[in-house]
Amino acid sequence: MVEKLETAYTLEEYLDEFGEHCSEEFSFSSCFEMLYRKKGFKKMDVLERSNLERVYAHEIIRGKRKPSRDKVLMMAFGLCLDVPEAQLLLRHSGYSPLSPKLRRDAVILFSLAHSVGIADLNILLEESELAILV
Repeated sequence: MVEKLETAYTLEEYLDEFGEHCSEEFSFSSCFEMLYRKKGFKKMDVLERSNLERVYAHEIIRGKRKPSRDKVLMMAFGLCLDVPEAQLLLRHSGYSPLSPKLRRDAVILFSLAHSVGIADLNILLEESELAILV
């Protein structure tokens, strides 16, 4: 499909031929809901584990506010996501995935992979002289 896109004379030409194969954007809200249902947690428990203010978190979930990358990560910890699930949530929030080449991201990846909570993650970040999730 990429080759066809590159060789199409106009965007309309490409969309006429392949438009049905192009998906709509999958938002943070819809991705969060999918992962939330998959995990089966109570929303209050997720919000408590995320360390986010309740009203603000509900606005994020409903799509009324765009969360920062750190807030998305805090929600990932609230949902007890593994690395692939957290990367999915980041991607559908419009943020770059966590990179093991970046020191702070590496600490976060380690914490996700080992089911470390936010409080312990923040201790690890602080000990590494890196910005904590707030």
